[in-house]
Parts: sequence; C-alpha cells; structure tokens
Amino acid sequence: RGLLASFHSMSSIGKLSKRLCLPFSGTQRALDGFRCRVFDWRAGKSRRAAHAAPCLPLRLGSPLLGAAGGAAGLVHIYIVDDIPAARGAMVMTDGAGLIASNLAAMLPNVSEGALLPGDGGGLSPLGCQGRVYAHGTLAKGTLLACRSLPPGVIVLTSSQIKVEASASHGGSSGEALATAESQRLFALELIDQTRKHQPRLNAQLIPILEAASGKDGSVGRERFCAYLIRQAAAEAEQVLQLQRPSS
Repeated sequence: RGLLASFHSMSSIGKLSKRLCLPFSGTQRALDGFRCRVFDWRAGKSRRAAHAAPCLPLRLGSPLLGAAGGAAGLVHIYIVDDIPAARGAMVMTDGAGLIASNLAAMLPNVSEGALLPGDGGGLSPLGCQGRVYAHGTLAKGTLLACRSLPPGVIVLTSSQIKVEASASHGGSSGEALATAESQRLFALELIDQTRKHQPRLNAQLIPILEAASGKDGSVGRERFCAYLIRQAAAEAEQVLQLQRPSS
C-alpha cells in the first residue's frame, strides 16, 4: 500500500476513502514501462536558493526552463508551487500542470476513460485529465502540453498533490530518488483529453482571463469587462427571442 501512495498521511477517513477509490475508476494507462524521478521544488521543501525565481508562470528566468530533462524511458517530475491569485486565497493553477510535448505525443487518445480508435490524426491533444502515481505521491488534475519544457518532463502543481510522499520515499528532501528499483514506482493514467469544440466562458475561466487582462482600472481590464458585458447582452437577447412568438 505504501508503494502505491502514502495513504497513511490522509487527514480524515473521508479523504482516505476517496483516494483509495481512484485506482478502481476507468482509466487508460499511458507511458507504460517508463520510470521516473521526482523533484520537489516547492518553497520550504527544496534546497534551491530561497531567492530563486518562481517556477511558474513559465517565462524567462523560470528554473523549469533549465531543468534536467528525462531520458529514454525516464520521466522527470517536478512538483512546484501554484501561481497565487492577485487577491484572495485562490490560486490560478488549481489542479493544472504541464507535460513536455514529446511525452504528450506518446499519450493514447481517450474519452471518459475509454480508449479511442486511431491516432488522432497524428496530432497530440492540447491537454489531458488524469492521475499520476510516483514514489508514494498521488496527484490528479489536468496536464497541458508545453513545448517550452525540456523533453521528458512533467510539472505538477501543489494543488494537484492529493497524497504526499513520506520521507521514506524522498518526498520531503526536494531531491530525486536514486535507486533504480524506486524509480519504477510510476504510473500515468488518463481519463479524458481535450477535443475540438466551440469555446465558452465559465466560472473557472473568467477569473483567469480577468487576472491576465491587467490590473484594476487598467485599459486591458476595462476592455475585458466591456467584452463580458457585450457577451452577456447578446446571450440575454437570445433568451428573449425564445419568449417571442414566431411570425
């Protein structure tokens, strides 16, 4: 049980029962046969300098851009802090991580846990939803394909970690596990993936776009708010048309 995930670290019976159910839901195995090394780069858990630039957002100066990539059959997993919101207790990367484009190209095409026929036209999905088991750590959420990452790298945010690895798995030192046997304790299971469809705004996307549009009172923020008002007025007009008698 401890090899699968450090379930003894769960804070309540309710959370324990939810995490134990995860391995028994419908998924498709990906990167089968791969090994992994885990690096915990979160604040307070890594030996990196305290003044080092944050890992996310992934821009010039991010340590992830110069991180050691994986090798043939070996994935490097980096656990990093979430991007905090400008105000409030929210995070901008809740349940969202990254996967290098070369690994994304190896993922099977899945839909709601079922394997899809074909290779997706030779194109890898932009993102996928799944679970990661690595040296006692259990993570879940989405992985966005990223060409800026070194090959063979998966980035997990702190909000994706549902079961923390114990010290015996090397989870608290910030350093990677060294033994070949422990590196085999890795599984990536896919539940779903992105597909082409008409984009739409929702309660999760609007705060992200709002934060990206600029500071309060900026031209970008005002332009974004005006766009939302126009969209809301157009949708209201469509609803009103349904109430009008047809000619």
